[in-house]
Amino acid sequence: MTPPISVFFFISKNNNKKTAQKHLKLVENLQESLGWDLVDIYYTDSSKDKKSNAAIIYKIGERNRIKYATNWNLGPYIEIIDAELYTVYKALKHLKQ
Repeated sequence: MTPPISVFFFISKNNNKKTAQKHLKLVENLQESLGWDLVDIYYTDSSKDKKSNAAIIYKIGERNRIKYATNWNLGPYIEIIDAELYTVYKALKHLKQ
């Protein structure tokens, strides 16, 4: 039987530096409150310019070490929200493995 999955979504309206600081604080809080053997933390992000739309997934382990990372160029025609949803889908698919 598969254990339940809890998912938290956060879309920041702050600049990148503030967003990164808040993200690190969130990870620290999760580290303190949960046992590492019981939690997987995935960080997803997407960015778009005129020529490409990048999507990336990181699986974060103990002491913020990257345990898994992958990325894709989804092309210039996909909307940013679609790229964000694609990375969440791929993270959940990886988690299920």
